[in-house]
Amino acid sequence: MGIALSGIECSVTWTLLWILTAIGMVIAPLLFIRRMNGRIAARQTLTTREFTVFNVIQYTLVQATLASFFTSGYTLCYVSDGQNGMEFVLTGWMALPLLIVMSLFLDSLWKRKIRKLNDETRV
Repeated sequence: MGIALSGIECSVTWTLLWILTAIGMVIAPLLFIRRMNGRIAARQTLTTREFTVFNVIQYTLVQATLASFFTSGYTLCYVSDGQNGMEFVLTGWMALPLLIVMSLFLDSLWKRKIRKLNDETRV
């Protein structure tokens, strides 16, 4: 709504939003890995709050990006077929397995880096 208030046409607004979320979906894990590496180097652990914030942001970005494959900006703005928003429910459920896979990958990466750091300090 904020983008649309700036004078950009509604369907173009959705396209811009989907492009931004797709870029964010790729950048967010990279930033999280960078933060994770900094914590490992400082011999600190990540807090539950940091994991939660990352998961909420990544879930939202994945869900919004997936919606671009199931609907269009024109449909969301101008078509009233009674199903507006159902695409977001579907993509919400689809985003959960992707988030679980991402979390498992980050967890294994964390453990591997900790193991490597511990091996380096023993030598």
